[in-house]
Amino acid sequence: MITINTILIRKIDLKRIGKSIIFMVLFSYLVSWLSSILKHSLVMTMNLPMRILFDLFGICLVSLGVSMYQRVNWMLHPADDLMQIVRFKFFNGNSTKAMFAVYLPAIIIVAITFLISHQIVAINIGTILGLLFQGPMIGICDRICFKRLKHHNLGH
Repeated sequence: MITINTILIRKIDLKRIGKSIIFMVLFSYLVSWLSSILKHSLVMTMNLPMRILFDLFGICLVSLGVSMYQRVNWMLHPADDLMQIVRFKFFNGNSTKAMFAVYLPAIIIVAITFLISHQIVAINIGTILGLLFQGPMIGICDRICFKRLKHHNLGH
C-alpha cells in the first residue's frame, strides 16, 4: 500500500513512508496484544447477536479514531492513508465512496477466489459490517466529533 500511496501522490516522500512503517510495526504489536486479551475475555463467550453488537461498537470506535487521526494527519497506517488520498483526490472528500473504492480490489479477489474454489475464507460478519459502515461512520464522525479538527497536510 505504501507503493500505491506513493504512486497516487506522485512523489517519493521518505518521511511519510517512514512514518507509515513505524505505524504498521506499532499497530501490529497493539493488535496482537489486544487479540490475545480478547481471546480470553468475555467476548468469546457472548452469543452471536451480542458479538455482532460488539463488532458494530468496535467499528464505531475505529471510525471515530480514523476520523480523528486522518484529520490530524501526523502518522497514518498505509491503508488509512490510501483511503484519505483516494477520498480527497477522486471523491471530493466522500469517505463512503473512498472506503468502497479502497476495498474494491479485495472484494474482486474474494469474488474470483470464490468462483474458483466455491469457498469464502476469513470473511466474517465483522468484515461485512466494516465494509458497509466504516466509510459512512468516518464521514459522520468528521461532521459531529471534534469539529475543530480539519483535514490538512494531505500531501497531494
